[in-house]
Amino acid sequence: MKLIEGPKNLFYDSFSKLAIFLVKRRLKKGRGEPHVWLTLARLYEVRKEYDIAIDVLRKSLKIFPNNPVLKQHLNRIEQLKS
Repeated sequence: MKLIEGPKNLFYDSFSKLAIFLVKRRLKKGRGEPHVWLTLARLYEVRKEYDIAIDVLRKSLKIFPNNPVLKQHLNRIEQLKS
């Protein structure tokens, strides 16, 4: 079972980095709907990069201050981190 973990982790790491790159590119092009910001935060969350996910959600809440979904995810990740 351990033999499978190495390639699986490498595959996951490589493609999650690609996904992060693509989502960031979409945000730079001005397509920053709340679900795009949430996707970026979730990608960092599954990589256990909680500080970056929190920063992403805080930035998104400056743009969409009344979005309950973004607020909910920020609260959840902050609890995970502590």
